[in-house]
Amino acid sequence: MPRRNGFTLVETLMVISVISMIVLFGWPRMRAAKLKSDVRSARVVMTGLYGRARAGAVQYNRPTTLVMNGNVVTVTATPRVVPVAGSTTDTISSPQDLNGQYGVTITATSGTITADPRGFGSSGTFIIWVRKAEFLDSVVISGFGRLVQ
Repeated sequence: MPRRNGFTLVETLMVISVISMIVLFGWPRMRAAKLKSDVRSARVVMTGLYGRARAGAVQYNRPTTLVMNGNVVTVTATPRVVPVAGSTTDTISSPQDLNGQYGVTITATSGTITADPRGFGSSGTFIIWVRKAEFLDSVVISGFGRLVQ
């Protein structure tokens, strides 16, 4: 009997069925892991931006504000160092579009949070929620300006 190279149809179908079963059961877990990772990454960016606002307040000795305009977050400081007609704020960090980067939605108890020149918060407890699909995470900032969680 001559020797044949290759795979039989039955062997090929078995490999395809095993691979399809792995994909079938693994895909939902991979999707959930990606969604959760996006929410956590956006939360880390939010805490980093708030840290930048507090540090900027102390460094520049003037109030800084974390401004949330929809899903775009910016850190600004007032008053301007160099006066410009029609503008009263300096931008400390470039605008971060968290929906564009991670596909998340940002909601908060207020659209802005201010840190005074000592780095303290200027209001009561402030909560920022980060959501994507069924995953939700939050950043809680105390009235003293500290990150609670």
